[in-house]
Amino acid sequence: MSDDNKRHTLQTRIRTAWLIWASMLSMLAVYILIARLWGGQIRTAAGSGASIIPLRTVFYMVALATFPLINFLRRKMVRYPSRRRWHHDRHIQTSRYDSYYLTIVTLSLALAESIGVWGFVLFILGDNLQTLYLFCGMSALAIVLYRPKADELEQLKGVKELSLHDWPH
Repeated sequence: MSDDNKRHTLQTRIRTAWLIWASMLSMLAVYILIARLWGGQIRTAAGSGASIIPLRTVFYMVALATFPLINFLRRKMVRYPSRRRWHHDRHIQTSRYDSYYLTIVTLSLALAESIGVWGFVLFILGDNLQTLYLFCGMSALAIVLYRPKADELEQLKGVKELSLHDWPH
């Protein structure tokens, strides 16, 4: 199989992961749009009277801790999949690697998306739009950093051997 055919096959395999990525990223814009258009009505319905500062502080700390957690999970899951349980047939193994990688991507993107959700929750509870923008910005950064990558899928399948450049220094 030529390099172009391999590249095309690999791109079609991660198309679902890219669709999930795009939907997660667009949801951040939906949170901001909802807050801008119906924020006053939502906040009135929620009727918060409690101090939001302690909750905001906790969400900031959790959001900052989410970045290294996502990185750890992605590296751990991509580099060390449980291959022993999988069938030895190459076709079945390849489809399982595709599913496994989609799970990795979905989990990391869901964690990244949760940062934006926390900002939206804070907004509903009475915090300002700037806090929502900040949390959505952090979430967007995480979603962009941990986007689906063809190199990771190749590495997972063993197509590409690790080079010295792939190891952290």
